[in-house]
Amino acid sequence: MFKKLSIAFLSSFILGVYAHAEMSSDNLFDTLKTFEGEWDFIEGEQRGSCTKGDEADAAIVFKLVGLGTAVQEDLMPGSAYQMVTMYHQEDMNEKDVIGTHYCVKKNQPAYRADLKKSTPQMLVFECDETRSKLCKSREPYRGSYVDSIVYEVADEGSALTVHYLGRGQKLDDPGYTRCKFER
Repeated sequence: MFKKLSIAFLSSFILGVYAHAEMSSDNLFDTLKTFEGEWDFIEGEQRGSCTKGDEADAAIVFKLVGLGTAVQEDLMPGSAYQMVTMYHQEDMNEKDVIGTHYCVKKNQPAYRADLKKSTPQMLVFECDETRSKLCKSREPYRGSYVDSIVYEVADEGSALTVHYLGRGQKLDDPGYTRCKFER
């Protein structure tokens, strides 16, 4: 009986550790690449800046550039609120995925993927204090920059929600920008 309990406990422990293992930068970057293409807004599901995309050529476009070494996110292209975020793996060792957001607020926060928080269905990018002075600011969010970007993938990759969070904001907070897209 004790052996069976020990084996059951050990098995569940190993499976639990495996299920919560951190995502590799290769897997995260490969998931980001699957976003390639043009996406449309899901009507009535936008919040914050994404409500201003009516005159955009598309809601969001992801494009692979540099022979697939970088992913360009173009939010609301052709509109007055167009913004671009560029992602790539950091170096030859490909240990991290980093990005820079070129904002309509005339700032460029830098991001690093949080491989511990990320899953194949949720990619989490946090402001990178080692690459951006803006991220070092400890002042509360005042609408001045995006502190983290979270991509949620649903419906087998045909739906995407992007959360643009200010410092200290959480996914369940009502006041941040959230954009919902479909292919």
